[in-house]
Amino acid sequence: MKTNNTTIDPTSYDYHHPLSVAMRLVSRHWFLAYSKLMSMTWEWSDRIPYGATDGRTLYLNRNGLNKLCSRDNGAGLLAFLLVHEALHGLLGHGWRCAPMKDKSTANIAADYIINAMIHQRNLELKRTVFPLIEGVYLDEAISGDKSVEYLYRELTKPQPPSPDQQPQPQDNNEKQDKEDSEEDPGQEGDQDPEDDKDPHGSDSDESDDGADDGDAEGDDNGGSAGDGGVPPCGDESEDGSDSLGSEEGDGGEPDLKGFPGTGAEDALAPELGEDDEDMNDAIRKMEEDNDRILIADEIDRRTSGTTGHTGARIGEHRKHTAKLDWCLLLREWLTKHSRRGWDSPFNPAVHSSTGLVCAGRRTRSAGDIVLVLDTSGSVGALTYSKFLAQAQSILDDLKPDRLILLSVSHTVCDTVILEPGDMVPDKLKGGGGTAFQPAFDWVEAYDIDPDVMVYLTDGMSHDRSSLRPVDYPLLWISTYVPAKDYPIGDVIEATDDTAL
Repeated sequence: MKTNNTTIDPTSYDYHHPLSVAMRLVSRHWFLAYSKLMSMTWEWSDRIPYGATDGRTLYLNRNGLNKLCSRDNGAGLLAFLLVHEALHGLLGHGWRCAPMKDKSTANIAADYIINAMIHQRNLELKRTVFPLIEGVYLDEAISGDKSVEYLYRELTKPQPPSPDQQPQPQDNNEKQDKEDSEEDPGQEGDQDPEDDKDPHGSDSDESDDGADDGDAEGDDNGGSAGDGGVPPCGDESEDGSDSLGSEEGDGGEPDLKGFPGTGAEDALAPELGEDDEDMNDAIRKMEEDNDRILIADEIDRRTSGTTGHTGARIGEHRKHTAKLDWCLLLREWLTKHSRRGWDSPFNPAVHSSTGLVCAGRRTRSAGDIVLVLDTSGSVGALTYSKFLAQAQSILDDLKPDRLILLSVSHTVCDTVILEPGDMVPDKLKGGGGTAFQPAFDWVEAYDIDPDVMVYLTDGMSHDRSSLRPVDYPLLWISTYVPAKDYPIGDVIEATDDTAL
């Protein structure tokens, strides 16, 4: 697939460029897909008409993107293309479809599944942010919640003839008419070539050149939409919803042959890297990356519910269970919510080629992280130990400027300030009743401006309902009180399903 080594830096485009507008649409309305896009290497390729992915690289055709940019709502079409390829990557369609013999049907099966998800996302948003053009494979009755393997088997099974295709019995008169027609074939079908002209005097071939050939042959130059006279889409509204009318389509443009979602072969087998990487290694690495992204999305659904049904649906397609260990959720919450910017999706290719980490992202390390442990005796010993183990992992891997451990009961009982290379103690001093406000007062009194604060507690505190909002990201890991009872911050419920 790779025809050159030209890497695309998606952060380098002008703010008003349609690709930048499209990326903002994806970031704002489907961060799950945005995270996947920013985890992939982007490359130009002339082997595909618009876009394709093998799960680790996003291939884009420069001419195809320019064609989309010349259209009304071009940014919306680009946003659809980007989301479509991101979902192929998240679902591993490239390597999952690779063993299937009928590549065309395999891509159609994958498109049915992904287009249904995109359509559902538009419904959740209550407007068409990601427009589906006429001709895409979309039918919930066919896709349902089937896996791509199951749907492929269904689509490749021999289909029984429909009732209107069954041979009908003929009466004697019909049989005689048929015999008469066979004896005198000149009555139909043997016309003079001159009779092929249409009633207006133009040859049928010329008529076809202007209409049917563009559809039947899929000529990329067919049709006039987008050929001059169409204003650049960079000036349009960013909500991506102003050019489709009441239908979720783009008017059936005849020159969008090969556009994602229409059965185009855009789910590619993974390109193997260097160092004797085999396919199993490539799949394992992609799945680890996808797991990280989906865990972050799981946090969104647990703490805010903003991702909607589509995030859960993608997880189901990957056989990703909802019962995730709170330690994984904690790690990904930290990675996403640090104010210093290291939470932003990281694109290794862009960093290696340009030195840029990401738009709006200034460093690959965190600032100050405050971890608060309720040591009133209400948190179980195993959860207590796991929390301290996670503190060590955060210190070693995320390398914050400082890791501040607070032991809090009804007062601050112990403080430990660590830097990368230090060891987290096995135990902190504690004991007494439970109050939350002392931890926040201590941070304010010592003029700490944390990137994030994480508070492990059962939630049974007399001052919980009176807590005031803070201006830094706050996460509660609650072993007893449900999330809805916390007035501020995000909450991960470390129940018996997840904590022990």
